[in-house]
This record gives sequence, C-alpha cells and structure tokens, in this order.
Amino acid sequence: MTNSFWQTIAATPWWVYLFSAYLLRLSIVATQPRSIPVKTLANALSLFVALSVFMLIALYQNITLAHLSVWVGTLFLGTGLGYLQFDRAKVKAMKETASIHLPGTWLILVLLILFVLSKWYFDFPLHVTPQYLLSPAYTLWCLFLYGLLTGIFVGRFIYAWYCLKNNQ
Repeated sequence: MTNSFWQTIAATPWWVYLFSAYLLRLSIVATQPRSIPVKTLANALSLFVALSVFMLIALYQNITLAHLSVWVGTLFLGTGLGYLQFDRAKVKAMKETASIHLPGTWLILVLLILFVLSKWYFDFPLHVTPQYLLSPAYTLWCLFLYGLLTGIFVGRFIYAWYCLKNNQ
C-alpha cells in the first residue's frame, strides 16, 4: 500500500467511522424481522433526498442536461426497484400503529458494503488528485449512485404509504 492510502485513512474524520459503525449495526439488525414506523422510513427518505441534492449542488459546474437525465433515469429505476423490493418481500402495513412489518433480509447489508466499497474506490483518487472531482467519469458515477439509492428509498416509501392507505 502507498502512503496515500494510509494518509487517506488518517485524514478521515472520526465521525465517518462512527457513522459507518452505526450503519453497519442497522444493516445487521435488518437481517431480522421487525416493525418500523413509517416516520422512520420518511426520515431515511429525507436523508437520501438531502444527500442527492447536496451532491447535485456540489457538482453543479460539471452537470449537463445529459448528466441530469442520468440522475433522473436512475431515480426512476431506483423507485421501481424499491417498490418492487417491498412488494416481493411481502411488507405488511399496520395502520393502527402507522408502521410497517419488514421481513429480515441481508440485502441492506450487501448494499451497504457495495456502497462503501464503490464510494471508497471512486473517492480514493480525490485524495490523491483533487482535480478528479471535475472529471466526467466521477460526475456520472455520483449521479448514477445517488439517483439509484434515492430512488430505492422513494419506491419503498411509496409502497409503504400505499399499503397504509389501502389496509394491505
């Protein structure tokens, strides 16, 4: 390993490791069946929408209409995948408590690991060469990843809301 790798590890703020540990804990908890309030799902949706908007603002100089269409397209793709995921998982709504019952799944843990690995893979060059932030490849990757993840949470929320409103 190069010094750049170790410098990147050393320069990472402490809260990133704390946040990563928290996400890992949530992912492991998600392997067991549980009930969560729809409000919690709405908070997760709000977090991903905020991250997506922040990313769009951070990259606004590099974004063309074609780039924006990638984000919108993956947002719709993610919405369909999130809706389909909850539909296939047989998520049930409990109207009296405004919550949903989720079966256990390893998918969240796998997605988290893939997200962290891809984020590390694509962000590592930023620490070595900050100009990488301006590259079209980095811009497209960010738009794709954030659009897809935000869409997944949009689709999940739409499905949960639909189930609550229609007593399913």
